[in-house]
Amino acid sequence: MKSTTEVKRTFDCRVCGIDFACNSILERHIRSHTGERPFHCDLCNAGFSQRSNLKQHMLIHSGEKRFSCEQCGRRFTHSSSLKEHLKMHSGQKPFTCEVCARNFSTTSNLKQHMRSHTKPFSCDVCGLGFSKKSYLKQHTLIHNRKEPFLCSLCGVKFVQSSGLKQHMLVHKEEESSKCVICGARFSKSTILKQHMLIHNDKAFSCSVCGSKFTRNSSLIEHMRTHTGEKRYECQICGAKYAWRLCLKQHMLRHAKKDE
Repeated sequence: MKSTTEVKRTFDCRVCGIDFACNSILERHIRSHTGERPFHCDLCNAGFSQRSNLKQHMLIHSGEKRFSCEQCGRRFTHSSSLKEHLKMHSGQKPFTCEVCARNFSTTSNLKQHMRSHTKPFSCDVCGLGFSKKSYLKQHTLIHNRKEPFLCSLCGVKFVQSSGLKQHMLVHKEEESSKCVICGARFSKSTILKQHMLIHNDKAFSCSVCGSKFTRNSSLIEHMRTHTGEKRYECQICGAKYAWRLCLKQHMLRHAKKDE
């Protein structure tokens, strides 16, 4: 008498021993061992082990982003990317760094963080490690003594673009602090403002003797000749002077006495 129960055939992987219900699934699985990628992108020639992966890849070239975040409106090519993104809104941080116990919302953020511990990109010259390849590339310029970033205004060269960018601010400040009358340049707009008084008429006039000055500060100094004010006092002997320069010359006498 035959048994009514049929034994289902399984397809075993000869590499790892996993059983599969049908041969087609086994064939796809075998590619994970062999590395075979028979499905190729016609645009960039990238290879894939499964046709479905190629189909997902083609969305990158088409620019189609079917998956939209309902909270911020950001769109994604793959549903998996949207799923990772939603963790940022939920505040969940399920991925923990095994080194410092810091938590992250996505695996990509954790992976990026792990490089700060491992620094996989090392300099062949000095052995210094970097978390990003771009940082290593900038560092190697120091050993090669290459300064590829050139200032088009003064010719100064820099190893890094950030150095050139910072340097250009000096020229920008100089251009904005340029005298329109004589062309003189100044590092600060306040100095330019003081300089412009030279070109202007002497607008500050003494009410006592009629002397005129280009700066108000010069007029204030001059008025002390009329008022007799001596605001600068020697802390050693108590002598007082109307001008700071006179006090400085006086202090030199004390210095010589101490020698």
